Amino acid sequence: MLRIRSFAILCVVTLLVIVAAIAVHEDSGAMPGAGEHLFPDLLAAVNEVEKIRVTSAGKSFTLERSSGRWLAADRSGYPANADKVHSLIVGAAGLKRIEPKTEKPELYARLGLEEGEGSGASSPAVAYVLEGTGGRKLAAWITGRAAPSKGDPEASEIYVRLPEDPQSWLVEGKLPRDRALVDWLDQTIVDIDRKRVREVRVLHRDGEEVVVYKKTFGETDFLLADMPADTDVNGQWRINDIGRAFTRLELADVQPRDAVSESDAPSLRVIMHTFDGLKVNLKLYQNVYHTSPAGKSLCVLSASYEDALRDETEAKLSAAEVREEASALNERWQRWAYTLPDFKTGHLAQKRETLLKDKAAEGEGSSG
Repeated sequence: MLRIRSFAILCVVTLLVIVAAIAVHEDSGAMPGAGEHLFPDLLAAVNEVEKIRVTSAGKSFTLERSSGRWLAADRSGYPANADKVHSLIVGAAGLKRIEPKTEKPELYARLGLEEGEGSGASSPAVAYVLEGTGGRKLAAWITGRAAPSKGDPEASEIYVRLPEDPQSWLVEGKLPRDRALVDWLDQTIVDIDRKRVREVRVLHRDGEEVVVYKKTFGETDFLLADMPADTDVNGQWRINDIGRAFTRLELADVQPRDAVSESDAPSLRVIMHTFDGLKVNLKLYQNVYHTSPAGKSLCVLSASYEDALRDETEAKLSAAEVREEASALNERWQRWAYTLPDFKTGHLAQKRETLLKDKAAEGEGSSG
C-alpha cells in the first residue's frame, strides 16, 4: 500500500513538473513587447501632434492643426472633424500588442498589410503618419484587416506593422477606420430643428415654385401649398423631405466658394424661414466643374434675420438669439461651396407633378 501511495505522489509531482516546464517554455518563447503599447511615448505627446498624413489605395491627404483647429490641407483649410482626429491620436496611443504575426513581406497581403502605404485600390491597408513641430515623427504605422475584440466589445483587434519594421503584429485598440478625406471633414453644413421651420420655398429654373409649410411650431408634417381640390399628396414623406431640407444637412464634398460664379443663374434656389425669423437662402449650381469629381453640383448658402417673418406666438428663440445664429452661419459658410449628397439634391428638386396624385384615379384603382 505504501508503494502504491508513493507511486501516486510521484505521478502528481511529475505532472506538476511537466506543466511548469511547458509554462516556462511558452513564456521564454514569447516575443518581447507582447502586451505593451505599440507607441509607448505617444500618450505623453498627444497634444504635440501638428500634422496627420493618411494614405490609402495610393491616395493621400493631410490634416493640419492651426491655431488650435484641425483643418484639411487638401480642401483649402476646410475644418476637419476634431472629434475623429482626437480619436485617431488617442487611439494610436492606446494600441496594445497582442501577439506577433508574420515578418515575411510576401505574406503581408493575407493580413491586409501590403508593401507600400496602402497599395492597391482594393487593399484594406491604411498608412498613418503623425508629426509634431518641425516634421518630427511621433508615430507611423500601417493598419490592415480588423475584427471585433474578444475582450472588449468597443475595441478591435487590428493587424498592424511599422514601416521600418518587417515584424507585423495583432494589436488591440480603438481607431477610426475611415479612408476617404470627406469622412474626416466636419460634414455638418447646417442643422435646423424641423419644429422651427415654418416654410420652405423651392424655385426651379423654369419658373415653377414648390412651397411646403406648417401652421404651428408643434406640427410634425408639412403641407403643400396651393393644392388643387381634386388632388392628394403622393406620399407625405415627399413633402416632409422638402420641409426638413435644412435639418442635418451634410456635405458630400466641399470647395472654395469661388469654384462657382454666383453671377450665373442657379438651377435651383431654396428659401427657408423659421417661426422665429431666421431666413436661409441656398443656391444650387448644377454641372459645375471642380476637382473631385467634375460635373458635380455645388451650392452656396447665406442667412439673415427677418423681423417681418417672425411669429411671436410660435417663436421659441429671441430676436437677438436668431441674429447671432444668422451671423454664425454666415461666418461658417462665407468661404465655401458645398456638394450635397445626391439623395438630398433629389429631395429638393422634386416638382409638383411628382408630389401630387389624382383623387379620382386613386379611387378607380382602389375600386378595381
